[in-house]
Amino acid sequence: MRMNIYLIRRNDKVDYDQYAKAIVIAKDIEQARNMHPSGGTDYDIEQWSIGECATWIHPVNVEVIEIGKAIPEAEKGVVCADFKAG
Repeated sequence: MRMNIYLIRRNDKVDYDQYAKAIVIAKDIEQARNMHPSGGTDYDIEQWSIGECATWIHPVNVEVIEIGKAIPEAEKGVVCADFKAG
């Protein structure tokens, strides 16, 4: 299956030590929405609410924009991310 390239970004105010957005490769919008910019690829409320994962927001608050098609051999994952270090 050919993957797509998406921009994922939060729809709220970005604070220090949080991710603002990322470029990801995923099969569809829902898979992209459930990716964490740190590299986590599956949403898990238990994991995302603590530690490093608390740097992102719940998937329902993630805006997803398809920006292109990935090369045929591309794999699901985060290409790059924008982290606001404080």
